[in-house]
Amino acid sequence: MDTKKVSHSQQVCVANSLIFITSSSSLTGPISSNLFNAIMTVESNGNINAVGDGGKAIGPFQIHEVYWQDAAQHDLSIKADGTYQNCKGEGSIAYSERVMQACVGSFIDR
Repeated sequence: MDTKKVSHSQQVCVANSLIFITSSSSLTGPISSNLFNAIMTVESNGNINAVGDGGKAIGPFQIHEVYWQDAAQHDLSIKADGTYQNCKGEGSIAYSERVMQACVGSFIDR
């Protein structure tokens, strides 16, 4: 039996992938705009400067750095267009949506 610990970011990616697989809505990517809105509401109530999980999660979607790293490995434009800190503050919603699409997409492409 494999006892490898699954990271929080991997759990989130898998959960988002399952939502994608079971969704019947029209999608423009792995995650629909309705789902993005729901995640943002739950995670930060739309606060683009939110910091949570003891400082480990930032921005409107409460993205952890390891999640950003996973996304940047799957989509090189994530790293080329910004840093983890771009997941918080002005412009963070669009950038974070790209990060999340890339991370979920990495599981779908497997």
